Amino acid sequence: MKRPLQFDVDSVREAMEILAIRLALPVIVMLQHGACGHAELMRRLDVESKQLTRVLRRLQKHDLIERFVKVEASPVRVSYSLTSRGECWLSAVAEFAVRIELGIGGEA
Repeated sequence: MKRPLQFDVDSVREAMEILAIRLALPVIVMLQHGACGHAELMRRLDVESKQLTRVLRRLQKHDLIERFVKVEASPVRVSYSLTSRGECWLSAVAEFAVRIELGIGGEA
């Protein structure tokens, strides 16, 4: 007999909210390779600045990415990188995708 899955409804709700953010996953996947600036993200994702800024702010709100400002450089440089929570989140999403692809259930 299968055991019922144990999960926190709020965590699932937050995960679904993040997945619903258009471009969230592509941004997170890009940042897995290291810090990236706003202009580079815009160019690689082929999006407008305003749209990307909204996505980045929402990902910061969920503590998946962090923003770094280098004021000693001229002009001032802004870059984004994954937080440890963002790395864990990306790993969980990748594992979920593999399970779906392989048709592996969550039997215990």
